[in-house]
Amino acid sequence: MRDGSATTDGDNARDAEYARDFAARYDLNGQQQRSFGMVLLSGRNEQLAILGQTDISQLPDPIRNRLLEARRRTERRVRALLDDEQRARYDRDSRPAGEAVK
Repeated sequence: MRDGSATTDGDNARDAEYARDFAARYDLNGQQQRSFGMVLLSGRNEQLAILGQTDISQLPDPIRNRLLEARRRTERRVRALLDDEQRARYDRDSRPAGEAVK
């Protein structure tokens, strides 16, 4: 997990490349390839669950900063897909009282 976010396109591309290389190296059949993909996904989900249960203050500063930036990017993307009225409701619902919208 490089930035603490949910799976990114880069993670997906790296996983796909790894799965192709692994399948070629070990001559996996189709069923084994599908199972291997599920194993990779399960492992990633397990790692994300552990990270999700971790208090951010327990993380080293460089990792904490990357995680916070990933969260900010996600929030900007969510806000960008909403119309003005939805964005206003989202901002109102997701901000602590008195915190300004970025």
